[in-house]
Amino acid sequence: MGLFEQGQMLGEMQIWACSLVLDLNHWDAEKDPVEGLFDGHAG
Repeated sequence: MGLFEQGQMLGEMQIWACSLVLDLNHWDAEKDPVEGLFDGHAG
């Protein structure tokens, strides 16, 4: 997760969350697993 956070801080990377994976893991894209990690839902 640390590498994803660093990529986002540098502004070079976007992370789109798969809705199915979020649902299966009971994650909220806005809060879990790291708040603000995802740019949005993919699909």
